[in-house]
Amino acid sequence: MTNVTAVLQKKIRTDYVVGVKKGQKLPTVKELASRYNVSSPTVGKAIEILAAEGAVTKRRGSGIYVEELPPVNTQIKGIKEKRIGFVASVLHDHISFQLLEGIEKVVREKGAILELAKSEWNIEEEKSQILSMKNRGCEGVVLFPNTQRPQGAEDYLARELLDFNIVVVDLYKPDMKRPHIIFDNVTATYQLTKSLIQSGRKKIAMLKAGTNYISRSVQDRVIGYKKAFAEAGKSDLEYVLSFDDINDTGMQNFFNALTKLVSSEINADAIILPYDNYVPLAIRFLRAKGYKVPEDVILIGFDNAANGRTEDWPTTNPDFKFMGERAAELIFDRLDGKSEGSIEIVLPVPVLYAPSISEFHSDVRAVIDKAVSYNPTGIKNNHSLNK
Repeated sequence: MTNVTAVLQKKIRTDYVVGVKKGQKLPTVKELASRYNVSSPTVGKAIEILAAEGAVTKRRGSGIYVEELPPVNTQIKGIKEKRIGFVASVLHDHISFQLLEGIEKVVREKGAILELAKSEWNIEEEKSQILSMKNRGCEGVVLFPNTQRPQGAEDYLARELLDFNIVVVDLYKPDMKRPHIIFDNVTATYQLTKSLIQSGRKKIAMLKAGTNYISRSVQDRVIGYKKAFAEAGKSDLEYVLSFDDINDTGMQNFFNALTKLVSSEINADAIILPYDNYVPLAIRFLRAKGYKVPEDVILIGFDNAANGRTEDWPTTNPDFKFMGERAAELIFDRLDGKSEGSIEIVLPVPVLYAPSISEFHSDVRAVIDKAVSYNPTGIKNNHSLNK
């Protein structure tokens, strides 16, 4: 099996098989080849692998259909198997896929079994999937949490399933009170903002997605953003605006927010956006209104979503595969009694530079070469979180 075929069968599995009811029809081989930009024979080989695993079935003259998806069994003969799960809102986006790659790598090394589930942005479904995994014998779950959580109430993770190992990755909220792994968004955003100040931008705005759910990563970005202005003594250059991205008008809310930021009222000439996926949309929108990007307005992204890139812009490059590995390792360490209490692991975030914003000091660039070992660097033990 070639690397391309192996990656493709994983991608088809996460995009079309995991969490889908038995009997649902997949796109045709031709349609899959077009979507993934590969040849039809390559798709055919990937489908053959999935069929051999029992994940799909081919019906002559009818198409390809989903079967009951078995868990990924990587048990090594002679070693007692462990079973863990991975739950995410969706499994087909680039972040979930990278997390899954890291988790699966460690699971295979441990000779364990990995179960997958998606919550489809439903908090009750998320809880139900975790409980189902526990009831099926899973000993722990890596959770990439749903962001659509009830406001004003204690998170269910803080009061339920307290005897079950759950490690939260990336979108952690302090009221979850669980072991978690996050990225150092304080430092990364500080560096990006500092560079904008040094480049002479006059009004540097930050646009936040979501008016209710504020994850630790978003909180840390704001801290890093404000720290850069405080150090420079230029708090008059900052402006933070939130928009509601949850309901059906989310995209219009985004464009309305952009319009406000570049209006004469604010006149932003630099905008830090929530994620890279928003940047191409903002570029097209602003250029259609006559703005030059990045000359008039420079845009900053997060998370290096290369699949949506049309040109270079400053962004961060978090290693989500590495995060997945660390999360799985933490689960197994806790099962083996090597780690107790609530733990916070903070991973560094390299900054990617674009030609339009290249003047960075050496202390800013140093983060790229910074390495975080699993233990003890980057790990904080906090036994009070569950109290």
